[in-house]
Amino acid sequence: MSTNFLKFVVLKALLLPFIAVADVNSRDCEKQLENLLATSVSCTLDIRPDSLKEIVSVANGIVKDASCRIPLNFEKSAVYGRWIKENSVNLPRLKVVCLLISTTEETLAVNSYIQPACSRAAGQDWKCSINMSGTEGLGVLGAILETQVNNSEGLKAKMKQFLTSMPH
Repeated sequence: MSTNFLKFVVLKALLLPFIAVADVNSRDCEKQLENLLATSVSCTLDIRPDSLKEIVSVANGIVKDASCRIPLNFEKSAVYGRWIKENSVNLPRLKVVCLLISTTEETLAVNSYIQPACSRAAGQDWKCSINMSGTEGLGVLGAILETQVNNSEGLKAKMKQFLTSMPH
């Protein structure tokens, strides 16, 4: 397994709040990371939730379908040393652009930001946060969604589980 691919696996793992219950098209991003001569990555993760039950649950029954994109633009050199350190993983603020279909068939354009982070004291368990903020397009429901996502112990546990399973 290439080092670049491993970097991408870690990056995807920290995006688990949005992709844990989704079908993610990441082929273009993986190709760019595996290209040893490319020093930067500019791609988009296309995300289609594959569990409508999970979407409806998180969105309090107001959403019946969704598709999201996370544009990624970064220098490969930023991954280790800046984002990933021995006992912490802190991604930069990432914009999430979604089209939501409401239960009344209305299409909603929604933008939000996430800044996933996990850290641990030496020998301790990982503590993760999702840090969703700045949601636009849902009015007051955006703040409610942010609170639900940021307080979701299940989503944080998926991030922690992935990092715990990584070889040391």
